[in-house]
Amino acid sequence: GMYYLGKERYLRAQEEFTYVVISGSHTELGDDAQFYLAESYFLNEEYVQAIADYDQLIRKMPFTPFMQKSRYRICESYVQESLPYYKDQTYTDKALDKLQEFLDDFPATKHKEEATSLIQTLRNKLAKKPKSKLTQGPSVQDKKNYLDLKNQSRTIHSHELLHQGDRKS
Repeated sequence: GMYYLGKERYLRAQEEFTYVVISGSHTELGDDAQFYLAESYFLNEEYVQAIADYDQLIRKMPFTPFMQKSRYRICESYVQESLPYYKDQTYTDKALDKLQEFLDDFPATKHKEEATSLIQTLRNKLAKKPKSKLTQGPSVQDKKNYLDLKNQSRTIHSHELLHQGDRKS
């Protein structure tokens, strides 16, 4: 698997590492293979699958020497999956949460400056996102339209009252 990873043949590396993970689970070799399987997905830009495999390593091997690197790769994966500001921001929110957790858990990390910069970039992206109509409240145009409708309603009501009087006479 390492040979193929080094040659950037990620699909082949994934096959090799998957075999080792299955046959060597709960061993040091399986631990390494799980990490490198996740790495092969990450390097192949298959970020959602990479997140799943890094998470699996962290859950199965909480004392892995790959803990910090795996956690940071998860952050990077969410950042990569983050869509432009005018689209769904689920991954942006998740990236922010994961980056903050990472910095809280590893305050002396070598990734501190980069993580802090990523957080700022993601927050700037969220600041560009237009507020939804539900949270924004009525626009000026909405208020004008409402007042116009209300005035039309009054006019119609007055007109009906006037004609009712004509009918009675």
